[in-house]
Amino acid sequence: MQHLTKATQEFLSQKPDKNQLLMYLDEDVWINYDISVNLLNEILALADAKRKHRMMSMAIAAPPNNGKTSLIKEVCKAKKKIINPSGIVCPVISAELTSNVDLRTFLNLINKAINGAVHYPQKLDSLRDHVLDCLLRYQVKLIIIDEVQLLANLTTKRLRMILDEMKTISNIAQVSFVVFGSDELDVIFSYHPHIRSRFVLRNLPEWQYNEAYLRLLATIESELPFSESSNLTKKETALLILEKTNGTIGEILSVLKELATIAIHEGKNCIDVLDIPKLNFQTAKPHLN
Repeated sequence: MQHLTKATQEFLSQKPDKNQLLMYLDEDVWINYDISVNLLNEILALADAKRKHRMMSMAIAAPPNNGKTSLIKEVCKAKKKIINPSGIVCPVISAELTSNVDLRTFLNLINKAINGAVHYPQKLDSLRDHVLDCLLRYQVKLIIIDEVQLLANLTTKRLRMILDEMKTISNIAQVSFVVFGSDELDVIFSYHPHIRSRFVLRNLPEWQYNEAYLRLLATIESELPFSESSNLTKKETALLILEKTNGTIGEILSVLKELATIAIHEGKNCIDVLDIPKLNFQTAKPHLN
């Protein structure tokens, strides 16, 4: 069982039954692959950076189902809320944009991320002051905003107002932003060159057949509860998995978990790629070679 992590080996040493194997398989696991680890470290470095008037931020472009939710969860896990006698410290907050967002909605999303309050029914200036006060009081260092590509649907005027607000918040509260979206990020930031200069652009690309992809498969296999190796990095197997998915980590994990579920139900000690035709899985779109 040398292909497994120590934790997975210890789990199998307890001789789990079928239900325990399925429960183990269903647990959310952070996959430590190169790109995700590098991005996680960069984001955490932003949260730990010395506070100053002009904080740097990051924009991450990622196709759907390619690991951004797991990355956000891992950042929040690493920078948990702290409650001590002197007060509450909340280093990281996260929010998800809604369609047709305006300035008030944007500020209320941040307010909700800090306080859990759904709405702050005051004038816009009062709402802004309230949000800034909370960011400073709770020592927020990092604001994560997901689904930023929705800003591309706004009028230019409304888009610039929200980008201006992000700049103001960053300057006054001395916080960094990490925003996630799809390929529209360049278009969105082109409307505001001053804020664009504060953002480092990064990507979570779709997977291709290469050494990094094979390392990903080996990492995933090390977490699967099978005593025998499934040889996922074998070229024919790796290509078959890539062909079945859209090249996103979410779909790769879904396919492998379905195959693992079949193997557990059939009492096998590894994944059998010949079971791929049995899958109910459908990729979100055809894979592009």
